[in-house]
Amino acid sequence: MTKTASTYGTIFHDKNDNYGVDEGEAVGKTRVGLRDVITGRVTAYATSDAAGRLDFTNVPVGRYAPQVFGPWTPRDDWHIEVAAEPYLVPFGSLRVVPRHS
Repeated sequence: MTKTASTYGTIFHDKNDNYGVDEGEAVGKTRVGLRDVITGRVTAYATSDAAGRLDFTNVPVGRYAPQVFGPWTPRDDWHIEVAAEPYLVPFGSLRVVPRHS
């Protein structure tokens, strides 16, 4: 049986490069997937609320890269480790920039 865990964080457009979520920087209503860095499969999805909060539940333990759906793309080379319960490890903040076509 594969162990699972939950994690959470915030997605935002860091307009002033201070690595903090300031007023007007949260990115709401955006779908984000967690792509397993080994298999390449997206194994969990969450949609951000108005404050940019993302909550992922029942994620298989492992290492993930974000896949942002819509007009945004990750700004940094960002990975998250999902650890087995009883650990709930927040991934912190996912900085994004507008996706260029």
